Amino acid sequence: FEKISNVLKTFKQSIYKLKANNFQEFQIPEQGIYIMNLNDNLMGFIIINKADWLNENLIESNLSKLKLFFKEEEHV
Repeated sequence: FEKISNVLKTFKQSIYKLKANNFQEFQIPEQGIYIMNLNDNLMGFIIINKADWLNENLIESNLSKLKLFFKEEEHV
């Protein structure tokens, strides 16, 4: 439990630093990771198969679904 707690604390601190520098998006194609800023309180984190990384439609589709999901959640 302590290791997980430390990982989450480190991640949270890193996110605060990114937001302080007007972070918008971050990509790590080698790992299939895409992180984007959705609003002041929310960031999206998408992980896809490296083989699918070049499929921009797949990434855009996942981003659209993520944005739509959280937009709907704001109204609940």
